Amino acid sequence: MNLLCASIGAMLILASGNTTTITSLMEMARRAEKRGAHALAFEYYKRALSLSGDSPGSSALELLNEMCTTCEHLASQASIPAAIDCMSTVIAFTKEHGIHAQPAHKCRESLERIAVYLVRRGRNQLAKEALQVLCNDGAGTPRRWLLLALVHLRMGEPQRALSVTEQGMSMHPSAVELAGVHAASCATIARIHTGRGELVEAEQMLRRAVADLERITESSSTMWASLANLRYHLWNLLVITGRGSEAMQMEDAVERQFLLASLNRPDRIELNLELGRFLNQSGDWKQALLWLEPVVRTDGIPGTKPRKLLQDAYLEAVRYWVRTGRPEIAGLYLQRAGRNLPSERHTFELVSRWLGDTNEQWAPYREKQFVEHRVEERKNEAIKIKVVVGRAMFKLRLPRRLDPGFLLTLLPRAVALNQELFPEPLQGPVELVVLDCYQDYLQLGGDMSWLFPSVLRNGLAMSWLNPDRG
Repeated sequence: MNLLCASIGAMLILASGNTTTITSLMEMARRAEKRGAHALAFEYYKRALSLSGDSPGSSALELLNEMCTTCEHLASQASIPAAIDCMSTVIAFTKEHGIHAQPAHKCRESLERIAVYLVRRGRNQLAKEALQVLCNDGAGTPRRWLLLALVHLRMGEPQRALSVTEQGMSMHPSAVELAGVHAASCATIARIHTGRGELVEAEQMLRRAVADLERITESSSTMWASLANLRYHLWNLLVITGRGSEAMQMEDAVERQFLLASLNRPDRIELNLELGRFLNQSGDWKQALLWLEPVVRTDGIPGTKPRKLLQDAYLEAVRYWVRTGRPEIAGLYLQRAGRNLPSERHTFELVSRWLGDTNEQWAPYREKQFVEHRVEERKNEAIKIKVVVGRAMFKLRLPRRLDPGFLLTLLPRAVALNQELFPEPLQGPVELVVLDCYQDYLQLGGDMSWLFPSVLRNGLAMSWLNPDRG
């Protein structure tokens, strides 16, 4: 109703000259301000400003200063959209007519304060509108470009965040903080590409992000941890796409970056965990144990992630010693694992039982004639084998570069352990697939319900196609 009255009142005085009209509108706006009707005052001021646009004089400067005060009042009343509209009107008018910049400067500072308030409150849409006014005005400081990019990231618009940071970096090439957000935008886009199976695009984005952070870390240690994580993700992408030689060339750089980040921030336990995970995945389980065991023994470390990573490292050690024909050393690692991970002791005891030669239940599985296999099909892309272990039958599909003999020696023990963990008998045939690389997994439909990320190691992925069986 107040805005309707303002419109009618403004129309009644339009018949007089511009100067008289502007003066009358400003007087009406002041009366509205005294009554606390700041939104109504803004409407009067805006009409007066539009009339003074043709030939702005000294009255326009007075008008703009009064509008700045109205903007502050609107913001203090939490009328944020109206305050943003008011401030953007002042900024646009001063820019268009090239008049005194002080009112616009005041509005820019107020608008930035409002934007920071909105970002902290999570009101991203309004924050974006306020920051776009500031940046599009040509007065975008590095901080304003940074805030706008962060808002786009929060709103799930990484491509737009990337574009915003590139605009800001072109205007402020020495702004380190913008390069950091640019890297974060690239990393977010890389994750999206990975989820879609677009691994080439994901790699390109990760390399851009790594390059950004490498420039920053030359002069600052604030991004060491981020650079370590991005290098790790790039290394992992090379591994799962079957480019092991390239991944090996990166291993020293990834480990060195994690070490630098961990020494720089000893309070960040998650850096030790990520370093341990990387070392275990890259095959250096001995170093992984050195980093992970102290973390698990530290009191007050929350969550199950440290224990899970340490368990993986122990099992990697067990696998290594079993493969090298030293089951007694594998047994020692299982005992050590049981001491450090008492909650997982039952699992380690089961594994230890099936490693022993004295267990009577193991005897049938040691007999060579117990395992029968025949090659069903041999093509360029894969080898298909049918295997019978006791009463259970398996159909295997192997990549040509994998030695089937190695898998056949481990399969009986895997079946025995599976039967111990799951008392119901295996129903055959059970399909077992060993994938050559991540692309093979995607060709199977990319169904994460049966293929767990933890099995993507050393360029191979392996899982039961029956998710109900261990």
